[in-house]
Amino acid sequence: MFLGSWGNGWRARWRLGVGVLTAATVLVGCSGEIYRAPPGDASAGTSSASSGGKRFGSVEELAAAIAQRRLTDRTGRFSVSGAATGRGEFVYEPAGVAMKFTVNAGELRLESILLPAVTYLTVPNAIVPDRPWIKIDTRTAPSNPQLALVALQARLLQDSVDPATVLAGRAVATEIVDAENVTLNSTAAVKYTIRTDRVKFAQTIADPNARNAFEEETKVVGNSQEVQLWLARDNKLLQGAALLQGQQSVIRFSDWGQPVRIVAPPDSQVMQFG
Repeated sequence: MFLGSWGNGWRARWRLGVGVLTAATVLVGCSGEIYRAPPGDASAGTSSASSGGKRFGSVEELAAAIAQRRLTDRTGRFSVSGAATGRGEFVYEPAGVAMKFTVNAGELRLESILLPAVTYLTVPNAIVPDRPWIKIDTRTAPSNPQLALVALQARLLQDSVDPATVLAGRAVATEIVDAENVTLNSTAAVKYTIRTDRVKFAQTIADPNARNAFEEETKVVGNSQEVQLWLARDNKLLQGAALLQGQQSVIRFSDWGQPVRIVAPPDSQVMQFG
């Protein structure tokens, strides 16, 4: 009821902002098409027999390599470009991923803080002005379908900066269809094209409300999704790319291993739902 009072425009823009990031990753997002950079676009990289690193032939091997690198770096930052723009930072905690993300979609600016068990996000034109944040428990899907979709997208958003865990957990629905040595912004890398069967992926979502929300989205965007990942020689994740609603969406990673501090907003500024 409360979310409904914000109108479809808020929900559509929130989904757009979250979708921009998740579409540029391994398993999630709102695209059934692959992004192929036009000729001369440096982000596409250039083939080189001597560049890149070890090529991994299976999703399990790729996930293990990224996970091992994650243990070393633990923190990082990212930027998003495409249908919306945004910036964020993250830290890998023992309990899961903690992250902050600010996205600009049209005239709307959305802020989110995602912790392993809860999500905080700002509310445009909040009904209670001194409580601009809402809190949603993401451990279980709320019965409200709108909140369930936001909770699902929050988990997928966290997954977007933790592709190792996603790949390992969803290998049954994902495969590597291409890998090539490239140079990305003067850095030797391997560019992987990865395909996910969204129908199979939906069956791995335990919460029925979340699964139903994802299946409804799949009816719109299609059953199959392809994205690209660029991995450096040392297995650092450099970039991801995909098409979101016909527009190029790219997530670029940087500042691996640099200090990051992510904390929840004060309770006095928060309203809780779900």
